[in-house]
Amino acid sequence: MKKKILQKIIGLSAILIMMLCIYGFMISRIGFSIILTVIFSLCLILVMINYISPKYFDKGIDSFFEYRWLIYLIIFIPCILFKIHGSSIGEFNNIFSEKMDSDIKTTLLGHSRGIRSDEFTVLTPYYISQTYNNFSKYSSMMSISPQNMIIGYNSPVKDITSLCKPLLWGYILFGKDIGLSWYWCMKWILLFAFALECSYIFTKSKKLSVVGGLLVVLGPSTQWWFAPHMPDVILWMMAILSIVYYYLTTEKNWLKNIFTVILPFIITEFIIALFPSFQVSLGIFMVVTLVLLIIRDKISLTKPKSQWIRHSVIIVGTLLLASYFVLSNKEALLAVMNSAYPGKRISTGGEEGFSSIFTSLVTIFLPYKDITFLNNCEVSTYIHFGFFITLLFPVFLKIMKKKNDKNLIIGIGMLVILFIYAFFMIIGFPEILAKITFFSYINRMKMIVGFISVFYTIWGIQQILKYKKEINPIYYIISCLIYCGIQITFITAELKTYFNEYIFVLEIIAFLVILLALYFNYEQVSISCLLGILLFASLTINPVVRGTSDLYNHPSAQYIGSVVKKDSESYWIGYNNIVLQSYVLANGGKTINAVNFYIDEKKWNIIDPDHKYEEIYNRYAHTILTINADDITEISNPQSDVIKLTLPLNKLHELNVKYVLSKEELNISNDKYYLEQIYKDSDCFIYKLKSISI
Repeated sequence: MKKKILQKIIGLSAILIMMLCIYGFMISRIGFSIILTVIFSLCLILVMINYISPKYFDKGIDSFFEYRWLIYLIIFIPCILFKIHGSSIGEFNNIFSEKMDSDIKTTLLGHSRGIRSDEFTVLTPYYISQTYNNFSKYSSMMSISPQNMIIGYNSPVKDITSLCKPLLWGYILFGKDIGLSWYWCMKWILLFAFALECSYIFTKSKKLSVVGGLLVVLGPSTQWWFAPHMPDVILWMMAILSIVYYYLTTEKNWLKNIFTVILPFIITEFIIALFPSFQVSLGIFMVVTLVLLIIRDKISLTKPKSQWIRHSVIIVGTLLLASYFVLSNKEALLAVMNSAYPGKRISTGGEEGFSSIFTSLVTIFLPYKDITFLNNCEVSTYIHFGFFITLLFPVFLKIMKKKNDKNLIIGIGMLVILFIYAFFMIIGFPEILAKITFFSYINRMKMIVGFISVFYTIWGIQQILKYKKEINPIYYIISCLIYCGIQITFITAELKTYFNEYIFVLEIIAFLVILLALYFNYEQVSISCLLGILLFASLTINPVVRGTSDLYNHPSAQYIGSVVKKDSESYWIGYNNIVLQSYVLANGGKTINAVNFYIDEKKWNIIDPDHKYEEIYNRYAHTILTINADDITEISNPQSDVIKLTLPLNKLHELNVKYVLSKEELNISNDKYYLEQIYKDSDCFIYKLKSISI
């Protein structure tokens, strides 16, 4: 009795010390936050309930499972009513510091991230621009020729394909403020919800399923890349996997009928997500896993006979929706496929090192200190113990075969997939093999390996807890030491420029404690510490923001809006800055140098009539545009997704450009045209193209 009490005190003390250290470090880095304090207080209460009275905690988990979809809805509604989101549009406050109302507070937790330029300079302005375009399929707001907005980041469009995109319904139904909140909040909730469902399908453990859901939605890679493409593909893959599984296993006809109706739309959404790197790799994982689940659970695909009708509805419905998407967007799809980037890009793998199959040691610190090499998004990983589970796999294989544990097949399937993907990532395939297997499309394998390793980790934790009495403690401890010993070798000179070596050693020791506690009857300590590290690593990656005033609470925004009302057909240029054109776009103006997902031949025929530079500009790219007074056009490609363009002043008239937004004062003129300053404040200048009367 005394021993159990002592164990409780030791375990609870360890949890409290770790959680308080994490909280203290976060506060010291980002400042005091009521929201952060409330979150950590709730976490501590839940941890204490779980540790002191696990029976009550388990009852709470059971209740949550029973009403989980209602709970998701209850969370979702107030979030969108208060217009909560995680966009980094607060970066516009750093560029346009002058405000109309300085008392408006938008950021509730964390801060905007300049590194998330694909989100706040492309995706969000694209989506908001559709509110000025009546959600039409084609938009002339980002180039001379109308751009297909379904291809353009799958923007909100009044089209049948929008039935497949519930994340965007908020824009069409309620406008930009609630639309932005709807997109973020629904994505947060559904990522957790379907990761939980997949974890439960793999383990049948409710508690571990919650852990799996959190490890995915709060996984640093998910949060750093939250918008635009990658987590969308992850979300819809998990949705298909879990819904297909429940569709095949439920005995409730009404539920089967609901799944029959929604599956064609969800499968089509996965198809039209337009990120082949993830669609190929996750599609393989999904299909293989579903086959293994059918074998594990001996699921009949043909009984009852009415199942054939449902199968037919799903197949025909998906084919019709997918065919409509392809045929109605054929020209834009071909233009993307024939582009220099990303259309002709071929990956053969071999781009990562052995360390990429582990959780990167810098990942948990990225929200508090920017990396000194690459960037935070590129180096971020999921938090998992995939390699450690592999070290234990021979033991699992022996025990589970002896016990005739059918769940072994899931572990084998995940291990084989991870091995193939890791081989491609670290060593690579010959080009012909990469093309045959469609791996030539995959350029983000590190993130895929990390994501699958999360489910592999949850599966492995279940086996540790289930068979710990049959696992040799010496073998387990040696495996822990090997795992952590290998990680110590990853503390390179490069990492030491980021943080002191002892910080990484402490992190590895924390992982060692989690793994040892998991085996030596401190399950609550292990899981609590793991989730504590997860919160530390990802809770403040994206800000918690209210509303969209960061885009509009500036004198320059008001002025742009007033000009657009009077002259909506003329085009703007964002001068020498990839953010300025996005600012114009979000405020309703047309711009010629916004991101185009495929080539606008009309525009480039004016700029480059001889097609001299077509290989440079036939791509998805941000355009940095400057103007000169001479009759000289210069086009270069400093990186794969950036075009640097210098235009003669005379070309602006041909392109119907009348306004220039600039951070710098301009004095450009020739014998025909000049730029007249029509607005200035402490942040920017706006010019109007004028002709010189003769």
